[in-house]
Amino acid sequence: MLLRNGAWVEPIIDLNVDIAIAAMRCDLTRVVNFSWEEHRSTAAASHHNLHHSPDDPFWRGEMLKVDAWYSRKLSQMLAKMDAIVEGNGKTMLDNSLVMYGKEMSSGFAHVVNDFQAAFFGGLNGRVRTNQYIQMENGKPRSYNQLLITIMQAFGLQPSAWEVGGQTGFGQYNIGNSGADRATIVDKRAAIPGMLV
Repeated sequence: MLLRNGAWVEPIIDLNVDIAIAAMRCDLTRVVNFSWEEHRSTAAASHHNLHHSPDDPFWRGEMLKVDAWYSRKLSQMLAKMDAIVEGNGKTMLDNSLVMYGKEMSSGFAHVVNDFQAAFFGGLNGRVRTNQYIQMENGKPRSYNQLLITIMQAFGLQPSAWEVGGQTGFGQYNIGNSGADRATIVDKRAAIPGMLV
């Protein structure tokens, strides 16, 4: 059974969400990652092809259908998390940090800067909520810096993610990311305004 078979996509995603929420509720895990791969149940072509045709009005409309479908799935998951009250009197969503985004800002050029991501929950007060942060804001920032910010929100220090004497996290020279202009400080610093 392949996820690309449209009839199976939605029930499989729904079951995976329910299993993940049950595992978090039972404290069997504290980290869940969903990488919902492309499928053809919501659009006329594969997501991969849609991302490589950003200027075509038809394909842009098809991509909007795909994004709306994933947003509905996310909304259903967030509602389930918000309905569970945990031991501290807050909901599972309040105590969590849910990131919703794509792996790159432009599939056409395989660019990893100028990306969009939305966050839900406040990680029990460690992440500022109800705000919009302009990532670039005159200073290039890499996707890596966003991931570092999340790790810092969870209380991790650079020694937990830096490998082999390399400052920062992951690769910084992918595509047209602007990361070559990032300083060493940027490779360890949180994104300003995101953490409490």
